[in-house]
Amino acid sequence: MNGITLPPPARHLPFQAGPYRMAMGLLARPLHEMIAIDADYPAQMALRRTLLDERSPDVFAAIPGSEAARAAALAHVADVLCGAYPHWFARDAGVLHNRLTGEAWRLAAPERDPLEVAALLVQEDL
Repeated sequence: MNGITLPPPARHLPFQAGPYRMAMGLLARPLHEMIAIDADYPAQMALRRTLLDERSPDVFAAIPGSEAARAAALAHVADVLCGAYPHWFARDAGVLHNRLTGEAWRLAAPERDPLEVAALLVQEDL
């Protein structure tokens, strides 16, 4: 990855502090914190690409009629990545550049389904 050092994986424990109680107690997080990039990113993105290339029907599904929502998801992921990680992700004339993988994706007319492209950008399941 061109000498880029990524942070170690974070352990997220979103439960409220205090005595045990029978409740989820989840804490809200700002939207830009919902996507994390860590040292597992290269391996996880390589595995995700392999799965989407070789077993797409097993790992990807989209409901007909959800095209606009899938495009909106990609646009949102691109906005969050460029805002939270401008040193790793940049947008130029409608193309999102991923400096971690060396890939570039057209946002308006991606080569794959927009939700697949979004999945190839982040470690989280979408």
